[in-house]
Amino acid sequence: MRSARAVANLTDARAERARAGHGFTLIEVVVALAIVAIGVAAVMGALTSSAGTTSYLRD
Repeated sequence: MRSARAVANLTDARAERARAGHGFTLIEVVVALAIVAIGVAAVMGALTSSAGTTSYLRD
């Protein structure tokens, strides 16, 4: 049978592993930022094109 101290140590180790698994890796963050940057660039390009077309049509 396990002692109370052994059970407490096992529980602490499990809790530590569970806490460590909740973050994001650097690669995941970089990929997410790249996807957001591509999306922002696409939106900015569409807005610029739309503004240019509007300016052309007004003249």
